[in-house]
Amino acid sequence: MLKPLGILIAATVSLSATAYAGNTPPVASASQLEGRWEVISATVGNGRIQSLSNDDPSLMGKRLSITATRLFWDHVQNATDAPCEKPSIKPTRRDNDADARATVRKAGGPALSAFSVACESGSWGPNKAPSPTILAMPDGSIAIWWFDNGLLRLRRI
Repeated sequence: MLKPLGILIAATVSLSATAYAGNTPPVASASQLEGRWEVISATVGNGRIQSLSNDDPSLMGKRLSITATRLFWDHVQNATDAPCEKPSIKPTRRDNDADARATVRKAGGPALSAFSVACESGSWGPNKAPSPTILAMPDGSIAIWWFDNGLLRLRRI
């Protein structure tokens, strides 16, 4: 009687262990965002675009650090890279806009959860909705709404 149960438990543990094989588990809370991240893709939505392209070379490989006291890009290139001092990162609703959902799907979504970012000082990222918003993606990466209707996807490094 115990033998089949043991096989079932072993199979369940084995499936759970391989579910994230090669991937980081998805971010479930704001505190899990802390760390260093690297841009691995840029996806452009269907809206008006000024200067961003899919996998834009100016964004690929950029590194973002998220700590309890700062959000900042490693190499500041312009005013849009300014650090966010004393960030408040809170759970928020995912964007219900059809174009935004389509962009998130193109980037590997749907997003599992979303976090809004507010800075006590400094201006980090675009100021208009749905930005700045950090999305938790199924593969453990995160996605950030960025300028020019772009969605940056980052992996933990």
